Amino acid sequence: MVGSETLATRVANEPQSVGHSVTFFFVAVFAFAVYFRPHEFYPTVPVIRSLPMFSAIGALASFFATELMRGGLFGRLSVEVKCLFVMGAFALISMPIARDPGLAWERFNDPLLPLLLVFFVTTNVLTTLRRVRIMMYLGVAIGIYLSYQTYDLYSRGIFEIEGYRIVVDYGGMFGNPNDMSLHLVMFVPIAIGLAFFTTNFLFRTLLLAGALLMLVAVTLTQSRSGLIGIATITIALLSRLGRGRKTKAFALTGLFLFVLVLFAPGNIGTRIVSIFDSTLDASGSYSQRQDALTRSIVTTIRNPLGVGLGNSVTYGPQSLETHNAYTQVSSELGWLAFAAYLVLIFYPLRSLSRIEKELFPTAGVDRVYYLVVATWAAIIGYVVSSFFASVAYLWFVYYPIAFAIGLRRLIPRVAEMDRSSIPVSEGLAASDRRNFGAARVE
Repeated sequence: MVGSETLATRVANEPQSVGHSVTFFFVAVFAFAVYFRPHEFYPTVPVIRSLPMFSAIGALASFFATELMRGGLFGRLSVEVKCLFVMGAFALISMPIARDPGLAWERFNDPLLPLLLVFFVTTNVLTTLRRVRIMMYLGVAIGIYLSYQTYDLYSRGIFEIEGYRIVVDYGGMFGNPNDMSLHLVMFVPIAIGLAFFTTNFLFRTLLLAGALLMLVAVTLTQSRSGLIGIATITIALLSRLGRGRKTKAFALTGLFLFVLVLFAPGNIGTRIVSIFDSTLDASGSYSQRQDALTRSIVTTIRNPLGVGLGNSVTYGPQSLETHNAYTQVSSELGWLAFAAYLVLIFYPLRSLSRIEKELFPTAGVDRVYYLVVATWAAIIGYVVSSFFASVAYLWFVYYPIAFAIGLRRLIPRVAEMDRSSIPVSEGLAASDRRNFGAARVE
């Protein structure tokens, strides 16, 4: 057996695994601003009002300054980052031919440009499990908070959409119940993964309770895309975490389903059936979205270079967006950008699936396995639920993709140690050993 100290030293001394602490601080503050939006709640406080801009500039300045001092090549361009840059390039290329160039430029400046820059920096600083987990906890925390707000509104009988649906007045990318449900669908697996990662029973219980609360909130919003997303992530998690432990997996799933049924609104059945029967949709949103989807597909076919960022509304019925992230990209940015978007989403799924297979034999020892599965399931949830939402340029999927990139850059160490027949818990530096939660399960 190769000495564990040699491998531990090599892991600890990897330049990508140290440094950028200040950069990560700014990245985390930016994520906090994206999720919790303090600048909207305290607009009169100058520092808080400009928090997203200051944190983004701080992250970029700190990152490039650190790279320059270290003699680096200004970061690593992952496949996903390259794909997002391709989308950004086509957003600029299509701008002169856009029906409304002003709208295209406005959408490029916000939200696409901050997404391009901060996503690049984020993928370069998530180089330890501790950092990945901190970012995961931020997403879970806002999910639990929004879920509590949803339950509170439901218990008080405040229904602001169609007389029976709840909307949390939070703004930003959580401005409507469907988009909020998308975030909850994605971070339910993350919460479950973090729960199984930790060895603290109380903390595990709190995380599982938080995951359950998020599931309940999705049902209370009566978001059909959210309900489809719940079914998707349930199947995804059972297909991975249920292997070899079917009794526990199905017992936990049964408990969750029991609670969901217990809290489900009375007309939830009609909402579910209306997915397949448009005559049950009293609001008419089903037919509107069908029309918007059809027009976006036609627009995609007729415009290989796209119609311009944000310009899908100029082609939609009653100035509606496509309500489909895939046709949003294909119609606005063109065919090649759409191909890049597909690679952006499905490449991390493929890499995570491969890593999951490598780690499965030691899943009881190396708890990072649960984070891998959770991230994989979160992106799967987005793949399905984003078919019903115009969210391609918002942060929903980009943080889980950043988690995937960070895990992918850590796991090759695991694969190398496995090939050397070295237990992961012996081949990691002390700090990483704690982060991997490598204590054996009794």
